[in-house]
Amino acid sequence: GYMFHHGNDNMYSTSWGQRLKMKRAGFHKGFPDFCILVKNKIVFIELKRKKGGVVSPEQTLWLDGLSKCGTHVFIAYGAEPAIKFIEAMAKI
Repeated sequence: GYMFHHGNDNMYSTSWGQRLKMKRAGFHKGFPDFCILVKNKIVFIELKRKKGGVVSPEQTLWLDGLSKCGTHVFIAYGAEPAIKFIEAMAKI
């Protein structure tokens, strides 16, 4: 029941032409996977694998920058922690 946007993963293409096209279209490496509107709050979630998920330097830059803007950011290792975070944000 939340409005959300899931980012495009095409920046991971092996084609330099595709990467350039995506960058020109406004896609930037490291932007969080999900942007969710939760009770008049903007929440960004970076979703990682439970085992072996690593936050890249580009992702850290985006998450730090978004946090400084007053948005809520969260790194979730698996779907369950992401869902719990969204539910907690809905109670605030």
